[in-house]
Amino acid sequence: MNGIRAGWARRTRRLRRVRSLLLAVVIIASVLPLAWTVLASLGVHPDNVSSPPAWSIRPALEQYAEVGAAEVGFWGELATSITTSAASTLLTIVISLLAAYSLVHSRMRGKTRLVLQRYLS
Repeated sequence: MNGIRAGWARRTRRLRRVRSLLLAVVIIASVLPLAWTVLASLGVHPDNVSSPPAWSIRPALEQYAEVGAAEVGFWGELATSITTSAASTLLTIVISLLAAYSLVHSRMRGKTRLVLQRYLS
């Protein structure tokens, strides 16, 4: 009996490690482009000429001031975009929570199959 439990525990630990590794890869793949964009917008660029390659770290916010001066309505348009995206995200979350609540508390045949089918499609 203990051999069965030990094998199950080993398999569970292995699955946790695989899941953690996959989650780390997904998080890095999701965050890396955002970090690269933020660094590029601040003026931090790689210096490929030097050996070994280094980063030229002189972060500055002048680029944002130039955009604000060149485009008079930029900050208003940015505020409108942020407000619209935040409102649509909040609405999506509320609707999803209501749908999830109704699925969890409903008693119907084939509920698991329906949820998996919608999740995988």
